[in-house]
Amino acid sequence: MNKLIKLSFVILMLFSTSAIYAQDTYGLPTEEVTGKIYYKEIVNVPGTTSELYRRAQKWMHSFFRNASSVIRLMDEENGVIEGRRQFKVTTTDKKGRVQPAGTIKYTFRIEMKDGKYRIRLYDFKQADHSGKPLESWFDDTDPKAKALHEQIFKQVDADAKKLMASLKKGMQPKEIKDDEW
Repeated sequence: MNKLIKLSFVILMLFSTSAIYAQDTYGLPTEEVTGKIYYKEIVNVPGTTSELYRRAQKWMHSFFRNASSVIRLMDEENGVIEGRRQFKVTTTDKKGRVQPAGTIKYTFRIEMKDGKYRIRLYDFKQADHSGKPLESWFDDTDPKAKALHEQIFKQVDADAKKLMASLKKGMQPKEIKDDEW
């Protein structure tokens, strides 16, 4: 009986300790092993690897003002495009004033195969000064900072989803209109 009580106590301590150290990821998707912010989507779409590659190139030039400054890798033979996205974030104070809160950057990688592509977004960092990973904010215990980080993480999530939705649209084949007369 005494052993059962001790075992129950140890199990209780393990569960309570893991709950104390659990991080708030603010609803952002994270890799299970590393805990880093990580978006991934695999999309089936008609086309060969080289057709999809050309569509991805075209999308890059329509989505980014200066695509050449964003692109880090273009490998047509292996169907890979990699780039670095950067965008400004803001926070709103209690009086409703919008304040600049810096710049966020992340890496995106598009990998294409016949009939599908995969988009991955990762390596989210502060672009200003420190280059600190955004995941460092997950452990924040200061309520004021936590509120500001929540605002920023909502913008990060919105930007990532906007990029992925735009790519999905850009990767669709052009409809060939039949000129019936």
